[in-house]
Amino acid sequence: ESDSGMMGGNISHEYMLLADAGEDSIVICDDCGYRANMEAAENSVDNLYMFHLMEHAVKPDELMKQAAFVLKKDGILVLEVPVSGFISSFFRAGWRFLMPDEHLNIPSVRSVKALAKQNGFSVCSMIRFGSGVTSGTAPKMVKKIADRFAKKFRFGDRAAFLLIKN
Repeated sequence: ESDSGMMGGNISHEYMLLADAGEDSIVICDDCGYRANMEAAENSVDNLYMFHLMEHAVKPDELMKQAAFVLKKDGILVLEVPVSGFISSFFRAGWRFLMPDEHLNIPSVRSVKALAKQNGFSVCSMIRFGSGVTSGTAPKMVKKIADRFAKKFRFGDRAAFLLIKN
């Protein structure tokens, strides 16, 4: 897909060839096969969901910039990510999300909010959940009570953010 430009119309299709030199930039999604000229991708998405993605990003700030780039004004970004805090400090090296070979960064709630603001998002709501007790490591009732406690008192080791692009 590409912008139809001065020709008019809603959408245009063009053939693209990857090359070291050229005038256009393209967006490619290997998972779904979407490919578009960068101009067509800008401000083209109403809602974006990123679940357990930020912690894998080499540059989380670039990830947020890309989300802001493709989202329309007032577009919604739902972001879920493991977060540092009481539970990560309590479990230390045994914390379930401490996976240095996979999780390149574990943000705090404060840093996610700052990154969102820096990239033109407003935090509409946020919830923390997850007790750090992994299924099978404790009796089901203990896990259930721990999870409810972590959610009720907002200190869980995961957070979900509802962000709106300004």
